[in-house]
Amino acid sequence: MKLTKKKIRKLIRESIKNINESQKLVGLPHQYSNEELYQHAFNFLRQNPDLRNASPDVQEKGEMLLRILHNAVQKAVTYRDRNLYDDDYNVIEPYTTDEDTAHMRDVQGKLKMVRNALASALPGHRHDYSGRSSYFSDMLRRADPTGEKQRSGLRPDQISDAYHDAIGRRYDD
Repeated sequence: MKLTKKKIRKLIRESIKNINESQKLVGLPHQYSNEELYQHAFNFLRQNPDLRNASPDVQEKGEMLLRILHNAVQKAVTYRDRNLYDDDYNVIEPYTTDEDTAHMRDVQGKLKMVRNALASALPGHRHDYSGRSSYFSDMLRRADPTGEKQRSGLRPDQISDAYHDAIGRRYDD
């Protein structure tokens, strides 16, 4: 399929329309703050405490709200180390202070909390949003109570067989 500018514009319009429709379907206005999103998601969970036995429409709204929450968590903390100026050297946006960053992190924590609660309430969402790296490091610590692998500089052939049996041999075959 050949992509032309016309087709790309049409795809972009359709994706923006889908985003706006999902916001309308879950009951969010076109412009909303992270605090409003948190309150809306919290009220949604309060009104629908048992999403596993809810109707498919309510579950679909929960899925859409979960996607919106996930994106909001990723964009909740922004940091500027300099002021942004216009052409006349007037400050458009000031730099981010430590208090601003702390407030954004608090709001991000609220969004994460309601996102995890919604994900655990929805059927089929047993995903932990803490990240793969923390899960992987926890698995390695459980598999290696002696701490052999955590010491730097050891090659795979220098690690005990018990450790390899616990996590599987991957690199030294």
